[in-house]
Amino acid sequence: MATPRGLACLFSGLLAVSCRGCGEDKPYTPFGVTTALPAATASAGASATPSASAAGTENPPSKALVAPAGARRWLLGGQEVAAPDGFAFSLAVPFGDTGEDHAVWLVAVDADGGSAPGGELWSFPKAGGPRRLVPLPGFVPTSPGCSLVANLMRSGPTTVTLDVAARCVSAMIARSASRAIVVVSPGSERAELLTLRIAEPAPDETLELFSTTTDRDQDGRDDMALTVRVGAPAPRAEAPLIWLDRALGPSRDASEPRRTLERLAAREVTRAKAKKSAEDALAQVTALRRLTATLCGEGATQRVFAGDGSPLACGSLGTAMDALLDAELSARLTLGQVREAFGALARDGWYFAKAGDATRKRLERALLDRIEPVSAKVTALDVRPLAGPTSFASPLEFSQEGVLTVRTNEGVTRFEPNGTATPVVPPEPLPPLDVRAGGRLFTGAVFSCDRSEVTLGFDAGPPQKTALLSPRPGACGRTVFAPGVTPRAVAAGTGLLALVGPTLVGDAGAGAATTAGSPRSADGRWLVVPTPFGLLIDGGAHRLLDLARAAEPALLTGCVVANGGTRAACIDRGRVLLIESGT
Repeated sequence: MATPRGLACLFSGLLAVSCRGCGEDKPYTPFGVTTALPAATASAGASATPSASAAGTENPPSKALVAPAGARRWLLGGQEVAAPDGFAFSLAVPFGDTGEDHAVWLVAVDADGGSAPGGELWSFPKAGGPRRLVPLPGFVPTSPGCSLVANLMRSGPTTVTLDVAARCVSAMIARSASRAIVVVSPGSERAELLTLRIAEPAPDETLELFSTTTDRDQDGRDDMALTVRVGAPAPRAEAPLIWLDRALGPSRDASEPRRTLERLAAREVTRAKAKKSAEDALAQVTALRRLTATLCGEGATQRVFAGDGSPLACGSLGTAMDALLDAELSARLTLGQVREAFGALARDGWYFAKAGDATRKRLERALLDRIEPVSAKVTALDVRPLAGPTSFASPLEFSQEGVLTVRTNEGVTRFEPNGTATPVVPPEPLPPLDVRAGGRLFTGAVFSCDRSEVTLGFDAGPPQKTALLSPRPGACGRTVFAPGVTPRAVAAGTGLLALVGPTLVGDAGAGAATTAGSPRSADGRWLVVPTPFGLLIDGGAHRLLDLARAAEPALLTGCVVANGGTRAACIDRGRVLLIESGT
């Protein structure tokens, strides 16, 4: 990562983890350093070249010297130093104008010289005795089965940054801190400037942290910025947290990351309107929502915390979230994905804030301008459908020939295309309206908190991941969350394809077949979705059926559609409606 002119120094501590814990089947990579300098090497007496300390001059980052394994004595800055009792040397970086003073990370050892839990950061100045700066923060796990991985960098003219994480055999509690970033000023009486708690990233995501310290306000003190970058693993999005060092301690800049999120979201609104960049804009909208959920306490799933464990608030996110919704809906329309655009609007309020009235009305107009409502004939059928515990599978179904079958408590009733009704009592009880995929019973959508995506749950085995992001804070917050949608099974094989609102999620996998009572037509070409604006039938064309006052579209459930996309049927509060396109 290049160091901008005018910055005093740059520390880049990188964590890219895509598993929940070290005991799972994916590799755990706690640290890697992004820098233009060579990798740190073991040294018995090397010292870094002194760097300028005047504010406003550019200094290269000083990477840590690595001590020989188990070293109790070490040659640093031309003098041999001894480790305190119970510790061995691990890493060192110079600080001060001469480069002869060192901040040193010490690791705990037992009586036999073997590794033990814990560690401490010390100062070993050229003149004067050694001084303990900070111990390992107590929230970093040191239990049996955990080992520490540390990184130490000179991160500014007067500051050093310690980045230390626990690597544990067993999985950690979701979103619990396992890593500390500590910024210290070794030459100051008040050594500890800032401590942050970091949890592992969400499953299948990456979390990278870049810490920069420089005198932003020219008061002689190094100010601190932590850039947080999140990806899945790509694309990635990043935004900073900033603290200004004051006489009484660090003071956080309340304008970040809100200002950066607003700027990045506004950029995607522009890119969403061009065909060559619309797909990329959609991906970036998702990345920015992932970033906000990781970073901001308002989402209740944050993975970056203050030193005392409290969440870091991002402030008012309405402007940024409005822009992300605008970008998502605009990109869908640019790409001709009308049903997906209805899905974006249906999820208004899922991500941190509902759109403002003006934004909502403007987006509704943009969407409805792209589709002409079609008048519909609505007929209430003389039949009472079977009332099931869920609507994952509808008691309604159209055959290839256009016959509508309605399951009832007594059996089934068949409605021919000409309107003739024929009740049929089967000789044996009909199977339950279950949806199974790979032999497992589908139990509904799970609006996950541990991971970022909505999952499809089953009565056995792991849930099925989807590409749709979970609401934030949604079910993770302290208030009751109602997603406003019930998933509908579309097709099943080894996996499941489902509609969550107007959005298709999941994958039916091998052996895929349309499920009974699916919202997809028998020939697989058409999907039917109720919307607040009418009944959307999506396939070779986009038809929005205007039901006038015959029914409230948002209350329709269990909708099915016939081949050709001109006839549909839905359940409206216990009655079956046959809905036929007027054109």
